[in-house]
Amino acid sequence: MNIRVWVAAIVGTIVMFTLGFLIFGVALASFLKANTIQYAGLMKEPMPDMLPLVLSNFAFAWLYAYIFDQWAGVRTFVGGAIAGITIAVPLALAIDLQYLAFMNIYKSITVIFVDVIAVAVMNAITGGVMGLIIGKMSPKTE
Repeated sequence: MNIRVWVAAIVGTIVMFTLGFLIFGVALASFLKANTIQYAGLMKEPMPDMLPLVLSNFAFAWLYAYIFDQWAGVRTFVGGAIAGITIAVPLALAIDLQYLAFMNIYKSITVIFVDVIAVAVMNAITGGVMGLIIGKMSPKTE
């Protein structure tokens, strides 16, 4: 494994964490709270545990960086954005549908659509930045 995977993963972690805060923690916070069934102790309040959250973002960012660099040859912002959406949307949909099947947490299916769109936006930008970094750090072949 090379340095560009690690650099892209670290930058991707920062981008994903920041976008996650802005999208889910600020823009959609009241919508998500209003459209999920609230149980005492369900959510950690007032803040989530930051270390597991950062590590989760790093795990996704590292996976993207590895796939982009080693398997998919992603070297551009657009390529990273498309790859980010391609990876994240089915995962988000699968997880949300499992929650819908097994848990009594969503008030309506609308939450799933909003979540998947938010995940698509977040991962398109994150994947784009990571693809750009990998491309800039890749040896030039001419």
